[in-house]
Amino acid sequence: MCPLFRRWANHTIALAAGLAVYEAVLPLLTDPAPLRLKWPNDATYAGAKLAGILLERERDALVVGIGES
Repeated sequence: MCPLFRRWANHTIALAAGLAVYEAVLPLLTDPAPLRLKWPNDATYAGAKLAGILLERERDALVVGIGES
């Protein structure tokens, strides 16, 4: 795989993971306005960290971890 493609693919997957967290949490909130996706790895609600996203490369695989705060 081209190194440039690999680097951009990682960013795209990080954004997709963040959007997945955002979309999963959104329907659970009575007031979704304070929900924010803070690039590159945090979801916040009213300024407080709600979840963290970690991407780690392991050989040819990319591992995505999502943890709630």
